[in-house]
Amino acid sequence: MDVAYVVQQSTVRPSGSPADSIPVVRLGDIATLVQYGSSALAHVEPTGYPMLRMNNLQDDGWDLRDIKFVEMSPLESERYRLVSGDILINRTNGSRDLVGKSQVFRESGHWVFASYLIRVRVDPKVADPDYVSIYLNSEPGRRQILRSSRQILMSNVNSTELRSLQIPLPALQQQTTLAREVTNALRDRQALRAQSNLAFSQLSGSVLDELGIHHTIGGSPAVAWSVALRTLRLTGRLDALASSPDRVTAIEAIERAADRSSGTLRAVPLGEVASMRRELLAAPEGRFLGLANVESDTGQIAQKVDEASQGAVSQALRYQRGDVLYGRLRPYLNKVHLATSSGACSPEFIVLSPGPEVMPEFLANVMRTSAVVDQAKQLIAGNTLPRVSANDVSRLLLPVPDLEWQRRLCERVEAVREQALESRRRSKEVWESAARSFDAALRGGREEYSND
Repeated sequence: MDVAYVVQQSTVRPSGSPADSIPVVRLGDIATLVQYGSSALAHVEPTGYPMLRMNNLQDDGWDLRDIKFVEMSPLESERYRLVSGDILINRTNGSRDLVGKSQVFRESGHWVFASYLIRVRVDPKVADPDYVSIYLNSEPGRRQILRSSRQILMSNVNSTELRSLQIPLPALQQQTTLAREVTNALRDRQALRAQSNLAFSQLSGSVLDELGIHHTIGGSPAVAWSVALRTLRLTGRLDALASSPDRVTAIEAIERAADRSSGTLRAVPLGEVASMRRELLAAPEGRFLGLANVESDTGQIAQKVDEASQGAVSQALRYQRGDVLYGRLRPYLNKVHLATSSGACSPEFIVLSPGPEVMPEFLANVMRTSAVVDQAKQLIAGNTLPRVSANDVSRLLLPVPDLEWQRRLCERVEAVREQALESRRRSKEVWESAARSFDAALRGGREEYSND
């Protein structure tokens, strides 16, 4: 028995809510094509056709920063070729909140789509694809999808279940008007989020500037290099990546800043100013923080934090307020979170407990800088799930000024973060207002959808 199926009992009905004058149809009744994507192996080399994948479809729309390509025969590429107006739906994901999320394809050129996505093409004579996608992402649409989805290792929804989804279908002109209003709000939200992201992205450089560290992000493109013995002593390793120009450049930039500071700033291994808290919890209950819950670069909570139920999480680490959670899996993703309360987190975090020489806020801020990230990303091991070891994390070289300097720096950083968060709050308000208007138009002013 699926608990989610029982919980998500609320459905759209032809009468009551939405407004009685708006007919309700099944998605399959207005679809001219429902199709799974290709399972062909994609690659990073820009040859063949660009392929939209599961990770490109995010909660906030398309994210096309990480595009892969696929080689296909002309016949196969035509089978999976996307057309403007196609709706792509995420059919499986580790996060239940992203299963069933949809977006309309509007890119130019010859694109194809991967097997974890389902393409739905609706009849343009009766349905506006933007309206259909917006409805599927709305509260009543999500309610139906969550009711249908199943979770084993991943949450899934199939094409048969998607065809059965019920959609209120007003006149085509009204659909287009409603979709345009929501699309305009989405554009405003994205502009505000862009302001916020820009402010967050500049924080790393600002922290390094404040500390007098002149570090070039990206480092050297050299394929051969030598390294001084003193650097090898810092790394404790003899492999090439640990002595790469990116890592060496970051270490030397911190050391130069310390040398110039006349003793007010020290270059210190992380293990000397913070201890690693490793309190294992079996089957924890309550607040559970996973890597997916933490945003890259900002450390903000990116998704709703789960409540761990008995048996749902096999193992976790305890953390306390003021600890810094450092994502050891793919450290180049830069997931560093300052805990504002106690809880349990994934073992993919290293829990750092700051000592008396370093403020928790400063430790989190400096761990997010490129000078530290460029050290850590060269120390990973493993192909499929590359991680950095706790021992190597303890050797990361940090710039540590006196506490008064730390306090002043953190105050300036916090002012910028607050401005960035205000832009995010405004973006949320814009979007929620548009969603309420969309919902009210379909409900005919009624307060809620009917229940079975």
